[in-house]
Amino acid sequence: MNARQLQFIKPEEVKIIDVTLKEPGSNEVLVQALYCGISPGTERLAYRGEFPSDILLDDSIKELNYQAQYPFTYGYILIGEVKKTGSKKNEWMEGKRVLVFHPHQDRVVVDIDRLIFLPPELSSEQSVLLPNCETAVTFIQDAAPLMGERVCLYGLGVVGQISARMLSAFPLKELVLVDPSLYRRNYAKKISGVSINSTISEKLIQNDFDLTLELSGSPSALQSSIDGASYDGRLLVGSWYGNKTVSLDLGSKFHRKRLKLFSSQVSTISPALRGRWDYKRRMETALNWLIENQDSFWITHKIPFEHASKAYEIINEPGGNYLQVVLDMK
Repeated sequence: MNARQLQFIKPEEVKIIDVTLKEPGSNEVLVQALYCGISPGTERLAYRGEFPSDILLDDSIKELNYQAQYPFTYGYILIGEVKKTGSKKNEWMEGKRVLVFHPHQDRVVVDIDRLIFLPPELSSEQSVLLPNCETAVTFIQDAAPLMGERVCLYGLGVVGQISARMLSAFPLKELVLVDPSLYRRNYAKKISGVSINSTISEKLIQNDFDLTLELSGSPSALQSSIDGASYDGRLLVGSWYGNKTVSLDLGSKFHRKRLKLFSSQVSTISPALRGRWDYKRRMETALNWLIENQDSFWITHKIPFEHASKAYEIINEPGGNYLQVVLDMK
C-alpha cells in the first residue's frame, strides 16, 4: 500500500515522494487525508533552512522524533477520514472524520489513541484551524489577562488573529494589535473593540502595556515589547525564532521596570495548570471555541497537494499576504 509524502529536500525545495505503508494492525487505522494545514511560522523556518539542527523536530509526534537534517518530513495538521481498521471491533470508526497530528501525507496508518474525532457541526476545511486554536488557548491561559489591563499583541498571522479574537472577549481597558502587513491588518478589522497599528509608535509606548504577547516571529518585535511594557509588565513570547539570533537591550528599561519575560508553547501545559488541565480538556476548549467562531476568511489559500511547492513559496514571500494556507489532499 502506497502513500504520497511531502519532504523538505534542502532549503527552499520541497518534493512529494512515494512511501510504502503497512496494513493497519489491531489497534491501528488507515486514514485518508482530506486537508493538511501548513503551520506558517515553523514550516517557513523548515523551508528556509532556519530550523535548529540540535533539537528534535517535535518529540510529541512519533514521526518527527528526530533532528532536522535534510531531507526530512514535517507538518502536524492532518484532517482525514478513517478508511480501514485493523480489527472488527473498531469498524464503527470507518467513515469518521478525524484530526491526526502527523506530517503532510495523503494516507497514514496511525494508532487509534492518536485520533481526535471531529463533530458534524465543524466542517473538514474549518477543522484545519483546530491546532491553531489550541495554540491560541495556550497563549491566553499562560498570559492570564486581567480585567482592566492594557494589552498589546504583536503578529496577526492566523494564530495571532485567533488569539486577538479570544482576547477581545475579555473586559480589557485596551487591546492593541500590531502587524506591518496591511493585508493582515485589514483582516483584523473584523475583530471588534481593538486598535490596529502597523508599528508601535511613541504614543502607544506611553500607554505602558500591562501584558504583551509577541506572536510575530520577528526578533525586533520583542525589543518593542520591552520598550512598551509598564512597570512589572508581563511579556509572553509565543514566537519561535529558530536559529535566528535575538539581540535585546536589557540594560535600561528592562532591568529597572522589573519586567517578566516568559515563553509559551503548545506541546506542554503550564505547571501552574497541570493539576486541573490536561491535553484533552484544552483541546475540547479549543474545539468548542472554533465551533462557535467558524470564520472561513482565516483560510486564505488552498493549494492542491501535487502543487505543494507553491504553498511554501507563498509563506516564504515577504509582506505576509496570507493567513492559513491549506494543502488540498483530495
